[in-house]
Amino acid sequence: MIVTCPNCSAQFRLSAAVVARRAKLKCAECAHRWVPDEDVDEDEAVAAVLEDVRTAAAPPPPPPAPEPEPEPPPPEMDPEVRGQRMGIVKTVVAIVLGAALSVAAAGLWVGRIDPEAVPLVGDQLASLFPQPPALEITASASLGEIGPGAGILEVSGRITNPARESQAVPMLEATLIMPDGATRRWPITPPVVRLAPGASADYSSNITGVPAGPHRVQVRMVP
Repeated sequence: MIVTCPNCSAQFRLSAAVVARRAKLKCAECAHRWVPDEDVDEDEAVAAVLEDVRTAAAPPPPPPAPEPEPEPPPPEMDPEVRGQRMGIVKTVVAIVLGAALSVAAAGLWVGRIDPEAVPLVGDQLASLFPQPPALEITASASLGEIGPGAGILEVSGRITNPARESQAVPMLEATLIMPDGATRRWPITPPVVRLAPGASADYSSNITGVPAGPHRVQVRMVP
């Protein structure tokens, strides 16, 4: 409702509840004090009082939720510290890779160990990795004449497997040593690829153009 100051005629809008309480008012324009005597509608005054009561009884609105503080950016790492950490990481990776390569190399090296080349541990390794007996080979040679100044050398022999398991038969190589020290070598293809346990196989080969005279013949297996 509109209330008018009796001194300066300034008008103010007040609630009916305030006017109904006949409270002493102070003019904001001339500082005059007076008690309003305007007629107030009882229904309007009651409604205004009830509204004031409801407003006073209502719980205050919850305070607004505080906005989360922004996360601070990660601190800049000192270049020297970053370099030290990268060095440590590279060292660890190098150690791990080195250990893996060492294990792999050790496995390959152990697979090639020759017990006879390591006398201190040869017996222990031989017991852990027993080797089958080597193939046995015999050889004999005879020189025949096929023409004036030309002879043919016949070489024959036998290959035997003394082991309890089958073994592959490698290529053979024959060497003719002549009286003057000169040598002639030629390959001999074995008659079989593998020999069963305890089995044997005969081989033979010949070469021509061999001069007369005492000769020596050697036959060996080529690994």
